[in-house]
Amino acid sequence: MSDKQYDSQPSTNSSKLLGAFRMRIALIVLAVTALLLLCVAATHADALINPGFETGDLTGWTTEIAQGGSASVVTTWPGSTATYLPPDGNYFVAIGGGDLGYWQGVTQNVNLKAGDILQGWAAFDAHDSLPNDDEAFVGINGNGGGLWYETVSFIGDYTSGPWTHWSWTAPSDGLYTLGYYYYNYSGSTSGNQSYALFDGPQVLESGRVPEPGTMALLLMGLPMAALLRRRSSK
Repeated sequence: MSDKQYDSQPSTNSSKLLGAFRMRIALIVLAVTALLLLCVAATHADALINPGFETGDLTGWTTEIAQGGSASVVTTWPGSTATYLPPDGNYFVAIGGGDLGYWQGVTQNVNLKAGDILQGWAAFDAHDSLPNDDEAFVGINGNGGGLWYETVSFIGDYTSGPWTHWSWTAPSDGLYTLGYYYYNYSGSTSGNQSYALFDGPQVLESGRVPEPGTMALLLMGLPMAALLRRRSSK
C-alpha cells in the first residue's frame, strides 16, 4: 500500500483567515468602545433641555413667576416701537408683568467643563417710562456678571431695544444655573409693563483631550491589535 500524502496548505490558509477575522473583530470592538466613552464624556454639554424653546413651551425650564406676571413662549412679539422675531429658530420667551418687589424668570441647570461657552440672545421691550425703571438680566447662579443687563433708563421710555448677543465662559467644571430674569418696577396694577425677551442658549464645547479612561483603553488596545496581527500573519 502506498502512503497517502495530505496537503497542509488549506489548514494553513484557514488559520490565517481565522486570525485575520479575530483581529478585525477585536479592532471593531476597540473602536466602538472608545467611541462610546467619547460620547459619554461629551454628554455634559447636551444636558440642556429645550434650550431655544423650540418645543413651543417651557419644557425643561423652571419658572419663578410672581402674581400678575407671565412667561410666554412666542413666535413674534409686538414691541413698543418694533416687532420682534426670533433671532434663532422659531420661538423665544417673553417675561413680563408681576407684582412690585419680585424678580421673576425662568432657569435651568447645566453641567459644563472649564472653557465651555454659553451663548444666547436677549432684548428689552420698554412699555414704561421713568421713574419706573423696569430691568432685566441674564444670570449665572443668580448673578448677572455683566452677561446682559438692560433697563428703561438705558434704552429710553417706551422703546424696543435690539436683540443683543451675550456669551459666558465657564471658569471651572461644575453644575451651573442659567437664569433669564425680569423686574417690574411699577407693579402688576399698572398698565405699563415692560417685557424681557430671551432666545437660546447654545453650548460651545471647549477643545479638550480625550478622557483618561478613553486614553487608557486606546493604549491597551494597540498592543493587543499588534499581537493579533502578528499571530494572523504566521
